[in-house]
This record gives sequence, C-alpha cells and structure tokens, in this order.
Amino acid sequence: ALSNLGWTTITFPQTTPAEPLQDLPAPGTHPLQSAYEALFSASQSFFAQSVEEKVRWKHKLRSEEGWSSIPGEKEFITLRTLEYCPEILRGP
Repeated sequence: ALSNLGWTTITFPQTTPAEPLQDLPAPGTHPLQSAYEALFSASQSFFAQSVEEKVRWKHKLRSEEGWSSIPGEKEFITLRTLEYCPEILRGP
C-alpha cells in the first residue's frame, strides 16, 4: 500500500502478551510507536492553542508549508523544515 497509496498500516506487538512465553520478558514499546504517540500529543497541544498563537505559523505565499484554517471545517499544518516548525512540534 505504501508504494501505491502513500500510506500503510503498522501493527505493533502487544507489550503484555495474552499468553506469556516461557520466561521471556514482554517486549517494550516500539520506538516508532513512542515517536508517533509523542507527535500526536504534540499535535493536540499545537491545535489547542489560540488562533493568535497558531497564526504565527500561517502558510507562506506560494508554499504549502505552515498552518492553514478553514473556519468551522478544519485546520492543518504542513511541516517541511525545522526553520518554520513551531517549538511545540519539535522533537527532543
């Protein structure tokens, strides 16, 4: 799906298996899972900010990069560089 559609699904192993395997410890959280959970949380924080704060990141003319809003319908942000990335969305 990724090569044709640009997206795919990912299934992570359970951190606590239904039936423990002998004496093996349960796997920890997958690093990719931790990363997307952190990004989702940061995104929620960004979009919960006031419009006045988000408008600082308004998209640039002739560019998709930045924050956009269609009042009453949706808002989104496209990130391309760290230079124009809100601090709240930057990783550690």
